[in-house]
Amino acid sequence: EEEGTTPFLPTPYSVLGAAALVATVPDKNQFQRMIDFLTKTRVDEIQDVLTSLRDGYGILADNLPAKVVEHRVGTWLTVGSKVVNARLDKLNVPTLLIGGDEDNMLPTKEEGERLVNLMPDCTSMMVKDAGHFILGDDQFNLTSAIIDAPFDPFNKKRKDEKKYDPITDWKAPTDDEIREAVDSRVKVFTDLVSPQFFSTGSDGRRRLGLGKIPTPDGPLLFVANHQLIGLDLGMIIAQLLTERNIAARGLAHPVVFQGGNGFGAGAG
Repeated sequence: EEEGTTPFLPTPYSVLGAAALVATVPDKNQFQRMIDFLTKTRVDEIQDVLTSLRDGYGILADNLPAKVVEHRVGTWLTVGSKVVNARLDKLNVPTLLIGGDEDNMLPTKEEGERLVNLMPDCTSMMVKDAGHFILGDDQFNLTSAIIDAPFDPFNKKRKDEKKYDPITDWKAPTDDEIREAVDSRVKVFTDLVSPQFFSTGSDGRRRLGLGKIPTPDGPLLFVANHQLIGLDLGMIIAQLLTERNIAARGLAHPVVFQGGNGFGAGAG
């Protein structure tokens, strides 16, 4: 044979290696398609098939010779596994492991369970009826698997989340939150001006305190006085919360709610 040409007959190593790959890499569906292809090949196409098989054997022998396999399995695999395994429990990044539950080449299913228990943020996805060559056909959509994974590589889930509605999604503050807000943002003003609150009953008489404000079982419009930059807004809202447990919403320019009055008390 000429130098640089593929020998007509494959080597025993390439034949045995190819047979091992054919027996372990495809799943049953892929293997059946291979059998169907061979059995449906016309006689005049046999020569092309045999040539392709011969070329395939040559690729295996040239790119993955026996000495390379022996060195990688006997030397690299042991050392590499020892180094990597020692670091897996510290690999705190979202990880998606995808494998076929019919992988006959490697113990993918068992390895997936091991990594899920070992790594801080690892999810295992075993594809039903898939083998080692899981990306070899259209039975599995890798893009969809990544998009639907628990982690969010494209910020898709964040974009799809319902936008917060300050009216319908609002939740009443807890007693501790009310006390903290009053003490830190309102008390300085109440101590300064000592406000007095009055309410008017259905008889038209005005009384001290907010006891005559009706208890709302639906929307209630509470009209207070208008004051420049709303310095009294926080005090009014705080009093309604502490005395009557009424959560009022102050109407003011957004700069007021951001503490734009310079005193940090804007909306209470």
